[in-house]
Amino acid sequence: MGRKEEYRILSIDGGGLRGIVPLTILKYIEEKEGKKIIELFDLITGTSTGGIIACGLACGYSVDDLISLYYNKGSEIFPIDNNFIKKSYRYIRTVFKPMYSNKGLKKILDEYFKDYQLSNTIKPIIVTSYDIYNNEVVMFKTRNAVVSDKHDAKLKDVCLATSSAPVYFPPHALIYNDKKRILVDGGIYINNPSMGAISDILKTNEKIGINNIHLLSLGTGNHASNIGYYSKKWGVINWLQNIITIMMQATSKVVDYECVQILNNYLRLQIEIKDKKYSKMSDAKLETLNYLIKETNNLLLDDKIKQEIKNFFKNEVL
Repeated sequence: MGRKEEYRILSIDGGGLRGIVPLTILKYIEEKEGKKIIELFDLITGTSTGGIIACGLACGYSVDDLISLYYNKGSEIFPIDNNFIKKSYRYIRTVFKPMYSNKGLKKILDEYFKDYQLSNTIKPIIVTSYDIYNNEVVMFKTRNAVVSDKHDAKLKDVCLATSSAPVYFPPHALIYNDKKRILVDGGIYINNPSMGAISDILKTNEKIGINNIHLLSLGTGNHASNIGYYSKKWGVINWLQNIITIMMQATSKVVDYECVQILNNYLRLQIEIKDKKYSKMSDAKLETLNYLIKETNNLLLDDKIKQEIKNFFKNEVL
């Protein structure tokens, strides 16, 4: 068999419940291409919420299944504070402990992934995390898990490791690759995991060159507000509310720039969240999720975007 015409990579950013944005895009792609997402890509990579989506797709869940998770169970992960006192208490307690317990997230991951292993995925995945105990980058890779038990892990542990965002959730302890790990959200260094996937494929598969790689990168929404001026007066609480989002957006944009420079076959899809009211990645209110879905569908109505998506999938993978 000769070189493949394409090696398709799906990359999904982190962003909490704003994961509903890439899922809405994936639903549109399935409808237009007449195939499941798992059939359209050779590799799926994700960070944080994107890592959870990658794990879900790679163990057989449909896009609709995952949309239902975000839409119907989001408030179990991020409980909604309906009054000022509860909301204020949650922010004050972040001085001493994480904003949220991970009990709701653990319950959902147990329900969805049970004892499913990284080595059992039906499509290769790469999911990112960071080990603050050993000060090491950790990337959970199917290709490593299938050849070495020490690189294997339960998908629910992978999901907890990639989504344990500082400030929001406690770190996740895990033995991986024969080391004790204390793992936090990969979004602190690689919220857009595209370059991690590209480098891994180029290093490990000599039949694939840079021009063979076709990368679809999906964001979870940028908040367009200029916060620079207001930050002059910020203290600890203000920065705690905003620093994760700032870091995520900055690292995602850096990787987008790098992909534009080196790839000939690259498509980045992202929405702008114009109203600050709907910008929090922990906002489980249906009003916010509906706003994000509406804005994503508006993006997909754009003729230029529709043509770019069509062009991305026009070549068959051998």
